[in-house]
Amino acid sequence: MENRDKIKNLIRNGREIGYILRDDLDKCLADFNETDKQYVIETLDGMEIQLIQTIDEYDEYKYLSGREAIEILQSLSDGNHEAFVKSSDDDEKS
Repeated sequence: MENRDKIKNLIRNGREIGYILRDDLDKCLADFNETDKQYVIETLDGMEIQLIQTIDEYDEYKYLSGREAIEILQSLSDGNHEAFVKSSDDDEKS
């Protein structure tokens, strides 16, 4: 399999799981010049695929929007704190 095909497969898998291991990418890009390597890395970031050293570094919340983050925090709330509770004023503005 050619390196370009390996990269395509790596990116497809990365889109599914959210990340690519740096070692795997380095192996695919071994024959590329520095400009092309940087382009691939920037493209991955634009696709919201994390480039990490180990699986432990993966942050599933890295690319959340503000609204999504608030919804997660609201779902964790015990109801006793109002930091992330939508006020009735917010409802009237919508």
